[in-house]
Amino acid sequence: MIGFVADLWALIRSEWVKVRSTKAWWILMIIGAVMAGLLSLPLILVATAVDPETGEPLAEMDFTDPAALDVLWPAIGSATVVALILGILSFTGEYRHETITDTFLTEPRRSLVIAAKAIVNALLGVLLALVTATVVVGVALLLVPTPHAPFDWTQIAGTTSGAALAYALFAIIGVALGGLITNQIAAVVLALLWIFVGESVISAFLPDWGPWLPGGAAAAILGADGGWSEALAPGPATALLLAYAAVLAALAGLTTLRRDIT
Repeated sequence: MIGFVADLWALIRSEWVKVRSTKAWWILMIIGAVMAGLLSLPLILVATAVDPETGEPLAEMDFTDPAALDVLWPAIGSATVVALILGILSFTGEYRHETITDTFLTEPRRSLVIAAKAIVNALLGVLLALVTATVVVGVALLLVPTPHAPFDWTQIAGTTSGAALAYALFAIIGVALGGLITNQIAAVVLALLWIFVGESVISAFLPDWGPWLPGGAAAAILGADGGWSEALAPGPATALLLAYAAVLAALAGLTTLRRDIT
């Protein structure tokens, strides 16, 4: 057992070195930050806009009401697609750059390699949540008019924790998808199509399925209902997203164990 833990720790350190040796991770962090900022920005700008002729507010949003500020914080969890792509690139990048053979020759236990990649990318997901939270809160501090209600830091911390959990699980799902679909472009395109098209189409025609899809589960973890009247509670939603990650990781492990890499 001690030897297993030591080997896993060595693989985690090696995987972290691989991540740091590329620009992809911090570029994706920037993309996630921009996504979160752009989502929160219109809410503030619309709420603070005034009619140039009358000087009256165009939208009735009273920022002296704490509930008005609470609509901003879900933007912290808007970058699940970035977490997913982080995981995908960690695996498909090795196939693309033909380093996967050396990786599996160094550590023949391929399931251990998958576990190390999952752990490192889950931690990157947590880091992504901290980045998006910092951006959203920073935008609010800069643009929300004074006077405003005190920020509910408990609410912000809870939303950030939910985002960290959702991002970590999406990153693990990304690792599993990268193991299943080794072509980087194909894996990323399919992931984007699923998130931006697939789930929307399924939810439109089968609305009862919406809360049970990965995106619906992520929304529930963040405390949003995704537009469904019967969304899952955060606990079951977490279990559901964890089940998605576990099943896909198991499938990736089975296919990777049998795949010829020479």
